[in-house]
Amino acid sequence: MIKLRMKTRGSLLLRSWFIWAVLIAAIQPDVLVHLPKGVTVFNLISVAAFGVICIDFACSRSFKLDWGVILIFLVQAALVVSSILNKANVSFSVKKLLMVMDIVLLTSKNLKSNAAGFMKNVYWLLYVCIAIHFVTLFVFPDGIFTSYYEYQGTQIPYLKHWFLSTGNNYVLFVLPAFFLDRVRLSRQKKRTDLISMSLYLMGFYGMFKSIASTSLIACALFVCFAVLVEWKKIPMPSLKIYTLLGVLFFVLLVFLDFGNVLGGLLGKPEGSVTFTGRTKTWGMAVDWIRQSPIFGYGYERETLLISKFGGNNTATHCHNLYLDLFYRTGIVGLGAFLVMLWRCARPLKRHKHDSLSILLSFTLFLYLAVLFQMEAYFNLTLFYMLLTFGFTLEHWAEKEVLT
Repeated sequence: MIKLRMKTRGSLLLRSWFIWAVLIAAIQPDVLVHLPKGVTVFNLISVAAFGVICIDFACSRSFKLDWGVILIFLVQAALVVSSILNKANVSFSVKKLLMVMDIVLLTSKNLKSNAAGFMKNVYWLLYVCIAIHFVTLFVFPDGIFTSYYEYQGTQIPYLKHWFLSTGNNYVLFVLPAFFLDRVRLSRQKKRTDLISMSLYLMGFYGMFKSIASTSLIACALFVCFAVLVEWKKIPMPSLKIYTLLGVLFFVLLVFLDFGNVLGGLLGKPEGSVTFTGRTKTWGMAVDWIRQSPIFGYGYERETLLISKFGGNNTATHCHNLYLDLFYRTGIVGLGAFLVMLWRCARPLKRHKHDSLSILLSFTLFLYLAVLFQMEAYFNLTLFYMLLTFGFTLEHWAEKEVLT
């Protein structure tokens, strides 16, 4: 029997039921969102949780926000401001701000007070969600429902949905679960067990089922890397170096016709290398960035974005978080995002000889790589949660989990 009840008394933010409620509202499994009043219920939970969290922090004697948490707020606030300036989807931007800050503040509080209990709760919640998703893949092989988008007055079938999500978005749940699984095994001084094996089975099957090649590669790399870390000492990947390489690649993408350049190097005819059609949307995003580079365009409604993409049924966003962030929040939002990554790299580097610090760094790197081909605004809360693990590493690493 799984015991999730925390021994810690006091703050409501440390209670298991509160953690589960906030996480489920932030994760928003697709099926629950599409239930009648599903979105309304999640929104109410998020708003109520944000109020409770703010009151808790304000009443705390040791009230102090980490710079990392502040930077995450600035990134999301930039999206809200840009949406207001451009009369875009302000309500969605505000909703995502509240959900992200719910997760970040809740994570920061718990990692400083009861890290082991918090990680246990998050792990089992993700395990249960992935297990339900796994079951729905068998019970509903063609999806539980199909989403539609509207273009020129016509409802067009778009994506098949199961319990959690669709396609590559699934990795945004699996990667954090895999990382927390290694934390759990490390605390128990194990390399694997039946629970871990079942998690890998369910996670990888979900990605095979949705033909999520990017997700499969990322999670396979994580598992291989985890084995290497356990069997031999290897140097920690530097987030600073990876970030600089990513910025360089991003600059080349902005100023070069990347698909045709790569195709030329490979001897392919013009227009043959498109990253599953993504280079077309990337090119359009670059044009929008040049038109409004400082504050961007805000979070536009899906129907408007589809119209801007010319009715391309593979594009309800730019399929690239960095381009999406740049196009929607301008230099202000993207700059805050890059500074945020740099801030997270500092504590990770200070613990560079610890195996779980190495794994957290590599998990974040894989996340950032996957986000080069997806937008993930709907599921980015878990990424911010892992960043908060990095920001608060020195508070919990030596005391609670890492040895």
